[in-house]
Amino acid sequence: MSQAQRKLRLVEPPSPMEDVKANDSPESFILASAFIVSFSGVAYELLLATYATYLWGGSIFQYSLVFSSMMLAMGVGSWLADHPRLPKRIGNGAAAFLTIESLLSLTGVAMLPLLYTAYYKGWYPLYLVFGFSVGLGFLVGLEIPFLNRWLGREKKIAELLSVDFAGGFLGGILFPLFLAPYLGLFRVAGVVALLNAVVALWGWTRAKAEVKSPLVPLLAVVAFAIGAVFFVQAESWQQAMQKAFFGF
Repeated sequence: MSQAQRKLRLVEPPSPMEDVKANDSPESFILASAFIVSFSGVAYELLLATYATYLWGGSIFQYSLVFSSMMLAMGVGSWLADHPRLPKRIGNGAAAFLTIESLLSLTGVAMLPLLYTAYYKGWYPLYLVFGFSVGLGFLVGLEIPFLNRWLGREKKIAELLSVDFAGGFLGGILFPLFLAPYLGLFRVAGVVALLNAVVALWGWTRAKAEVKSPLVPLLAVVAFAIGAVFFVQAESWQQAMQKAFFGF
């Protein structure tokens, strides 16, 4: 037997478990999450801009304010996602991404009722629109970097972004053609909030071993429950607020 043959015999065959682990790629969750987060981000932008226009008019100014401030905040969020202190404060990639999804869900439920109330009470509603735009944009900007970090997709960022852009396109098309006309703005907010909460719950089922804090799944469950109640009661709550604040 030659020396080369003896060396080949010393190499152990790959373990079957290693093959299973290598092939166990969470592609469905990765791509679905990227699609949903982009869809939700665009829907939140359109919800805010449409509602601001509905309350104050001046559609060009309202849309420009919301979209430009959200884009700036998204850039800041994406930049801060790589800051060494931020991941340490909000946990690893899995915990951070799931927390962000839950917070987006809760914010989406809260923003329209708060805008209604602020407009009626005169609590600087335009500043509140700007604040929601910045807050939502910041959270949306954090999503893809933490999803990418959690699932180790650094070498496939182009694929992730292509799905992300497709989700944004679909959100921008469905909002004016189907969502807003047939569901109403309050119920659309409930749908989008539920989508974020579903991503958080789905992600937790994949990351139970990585997420140490029980607050992460608890927050996701609370966000889903509130989103579901809001969706069911959206129309009646919107009508009650319109009657109380505006008399119709």
